[in-house]
Amino acid sequence: MTIAGAVADVLRHEMKPIIGSIKCDYKLVDLAFAEIPSAGEFRKRLNSKNSTERRHARHFLDILEKGEAIPNTYAYPVQVWRFGDDLTVVSLGGEVVVDYALRLKRELATENLWTIAFANDVCGYIGSARILYEGGYEADGSAIYYTLPTRWAYDVEERIISAVHEIVEKMKN
Repeated sequence: MTIAGAVADVLRHEMKPIIGSIKCDYKLVDLAFAEIPSAGEFRKRLNSKNSTERRHARHFLDILEKGEAIPNTYAYPVQVWRFGDDLTVVSLGGEVVVDYALRLKRELATENLWTIAFANDVCGYIGSARILYEGGYEADGSAIYYTLPTRWAYDVEERIISAVHEIVEKMKN
């Protein structure tokens, strides 16, 4: 079904009003990267047939050659909007995999919950623990297209989910 069709379907039914105050909160969560490649590993990638991989390696070698450190964390945005007790919208940066929405829906079952991705930042694929353990493009290969030094650490899902819970609980008080 297209979005327009879904909207038309909703408009054919009686709407439920959202009552109560609107609250919003935002938090930056430090997401850790896995082990940062060494200068030697980046140098090896300069010989890649893939031009994006070569640019990625050159970018991080330039940082190291300036005497700077490659960041080992990323400031990741988590935002929650609460519309009374009727609707909670969780906005997550980057392209989070569906595991996040499913887990939040399960854990915040008392909320009428919408989870939105690509909110406040487009920092790359944000794999869940399952995706990171399975490996593959989202977990291992996509970092070069977002100029991230390497894949995410295995605990990013827990950090993000914990931040959402913290914000939701704070808003209830």
